[in-house]
Amino acid sequence: MIQSKNLLNFSPLQRLYLHYAFLSVVKASGIKKICFIFSLISITLAVSGQTRKGKIYLKNGSIIKGKITESESSDTLRVKSAGNLWVFPANEIEKTGYPAKRSKGKESEGVSGFLNHTQLGVQPGNNQNSENAPFFFHSELNYRYSNKILFGIGSGVEFFKDTHLPVFGNIEYRFRNAWFTPYLFCKAGYTFPLENTQPAYYNIVPYYSMSSAWPAPLYDGSNLKAKGGVLLNPGFGIVNMFSYNFGMSFSVGYRFTRLHYKGENNYRLDIDYNRLSVMLGIIFK
Repeated sequence: MIQSKNLLNFSPLQRLYLHYAFLSVVKASGIKKICFIFSLISITLAVSGQTRKGKIYLKNGSIIKGKITESESSDTLRVKSAGNLWVFPANEIEKTGYPAKRSKGKESEGVSGFLNHTQLGVQPGNNQNSENAPFFFHSELNYRYSNKILFGIGSGVEFFKDTHLPVFGNIEYRFRNAWFTPYLFCKAGYTFPLENTQPAYYNIVPYYSMSSAWPAPLYDGSNLKAKGGVLLNPGFGIVNMFSYNFGMSFSVGYRFTRLHYKGENNYRLDIDYNRLSVMLGIIFK
C-alpha cells in the first residue's frame, strides 16, 4: 500500500508523453494550438481513468471509502479519502463495491418487494359541516405484485367527533414503472371507534330509528355509543422515488365514511361523511 499526495501520480511513460506534448504546444500557434490543447485534455482525462465513489475491501479486513480511480493496467487502485490519495496493489484488494446508479426516467427495477406508505391528510368539507376538515393518519404495507400493481393492508387513526381506528385494504395502479409516475388507488375497509361514548349530535334531522315502537321515539342525539362504520376512498396521485428506498407522494380522492351510533330504546343513528381527501405521504422500504 502506498500513500501519495500527488493527485496525478502518472507513470514515467505518461510523464514523458506530457512533456513532449507541452513542448509541441509551445511551438504550435493559432487554431492548431487550440485543437492540440483540446486533444491533450481529452487524452489526459482518459489516461487518468474513471473516478467513482465506492468502497475498497482489503484482504486484511480494512474498508476504505472514497473516490476510486482504476488504472488502465488494473495493477493498482487509487482512492482519494480524507484528503489523501491511497494507492493499493491489486493483490491486496479483496473486492470493490459501488452504490447502484439511478437513471432518471428509466424503469425503477430496484423498487420491489414490500413498501411502507405513510400518509397524513385532511378531509375538507363545506362550512355547514360540524367537522370542517377531520385530520387522519394512515400507514400501509404494500407489496409490489408487478411493475405497476401494488396491494396491501393499512391502519391508522382518524379524528371525527370521536376517534376511530381504520383497518383497510389498498390497491394501486401506477401508470409507469418509473421514478416519477401518476397512480390510481382505492382503499376500502371498516373504522372501529376508540371511544366508548359519543358526545351529542345536535340538530340531526330527520331522526333515524330502528325501534320496533311506532311512532318512533324522539331522541335528542345525546349519549350515543359509537359502533364504527364502512369507509371507501378511491383517488388519484403522483409518486416520486428519490432512491430505491425512499420516495414521496401526493394524492387527492373521494372519501365516503358511514359511522353508526346506537342509543337507548334501539335507537340508531347513521352519519355519512362525503368528503374530499388530501394526502401527503412518504414511501420507504
